Amino acid sequence: MKYAAVEKRSHKAVAAVLIVLAVLLAAAGILAWMVFSDPNAGRGLESVPATNALAEEIAQSAVAGKESSLSADDLNGYLAYLYRKNGIGQKGGNIKIQAAAVSGTSGDSADLYLPVLYQGRHLGVVLNVTPALDDTGGKFVFRVNSARVGRLSVPADWALDVGKSRMPAGLSVSGNVISCKNPSLSASMSGVSASLKISTFHMENGLLKVGSKIAIKVG
Repeated sequence: MKYAAVEKRSHKAVAAVLIVLAVLLAAAGILAWMVFSDPNAGRGLESVPATNALAEEIAQSAVAGKESSLSADDLNGYLAYLYRKNGIGQKGGNIKIQAAAVSGTSGDSADLYLPVLYQGRHLGVVLNVTPALDDTGGKFVFRVNSARVGRLSVPADWALDVGKSRMPAGLSVSGNVISCKNPSLSASMSGVSASLKISTFHMENGLLKVGSKIAIKVG
């Protein structure tokens, strides 16, 4: 009787261990699926044709005294242009950013899609960002509201800390905020100089609103 009771308890303990292992394996499988499943795969966001037309459009709007309203499609060609110009994909290491594109917008924020190659495995990283100018107007700031790897939510500051060494020169990271200088474009001819600077920069109803001011100086 005594030995039978001990054997019964032993069988129950083994069964409990096997159940726990099965649950852990199932959880690991679900976690791996969430990380490596990319909802944006197959949308062509990695191969958007690069174009610098957006800068010309903003300049033309500034001359006309208008604000530009830019959709995700408008932005993605320019992001592809910046990606290639800055050689982001050429940086070495075991993490390689393959492209940058806006995968969706809503209200005052946008989803920035960054397909990443990590040790030979594809990962779809998405940062939900809210763009703005800082209080002085001297910097673009992008507050990262949330971050995902595949379908798995991760802390935004952790994602930025991992990726900041792969960012182009001129971008800085502090906590969950990415920032860069607001550049001023200038040209001069025959004693007349003109400069253009972004004066408004925010999202509204899923569109990026960009306004510019032109200053002209003679002599």
